[in-house]
Amino acid sequence: YRMFAIYYIAKGNKAKTFEFLYKGYRLAAEIGNKSLQANLVEKLFSEYQKLHEPDSALKYHILLKSLETELNSSETQRELARIELTAKFREREQLRELEQKKTETRYLLVGLGLLVTVSILGLLFLLSNNRLKRIRLQKDVIDLESKNLSLEKSALQKELEMRNKELTTNVMYLVQKNEYLTEIAEQLKSIKQ
Repeated sequence: YRMFAIYYIAKGNKAKTFEFLYKGYRLAAEIGNKSLQANLVEKLFSEYQKLHEPDSALKYHILLKSLETELNSSETQRELARIELTAKFREREQLRELEQKKTETRYLLVGLGLLVTVSILGLLFLLSNNRLKRIRLQKDVIDLESKNLSLEKSALQKELEMRNKELTTNVMYLVQKNEYLTEIAEQLKSIKQ
């Protein structure tokens, strides 16, 4: 209807123009489209002004201002609602980010705790391994010392046996020597006589 009204404004047919403007306005009012109502009322105001009918023009001008006020009010309410929703969204986003940071901090603390625990367990393991190695080395040293002592003992026993044999040999030599000397002395005594 608005487009037909615009067409008839261009053609200069005032009766058809008003007919379609009124039909369009009624239809826009039925469906509740305030911006379309304001557009049609503005055209009615403009047409009555061209016809030099100030009463009708004033009537539609007042209606136009009322519709513009409603539109501005509804736009303001929409803007306020949008701002409020944006603020709520930002607040939720900040809360979500805080929760995420808390969660990340918890994970970090748990990870650090696990890392410290694993490090301590690793150090304890290394210390116990070192202690075991040290004990094994001490045992090996003691074993080697005992083997060394047993070898020294056996070497001393062999040396003792060898010296005993030497001593026995020397004693036997001396005994034989004494026997020879005694025999020689007896032979000398017998020769002397």
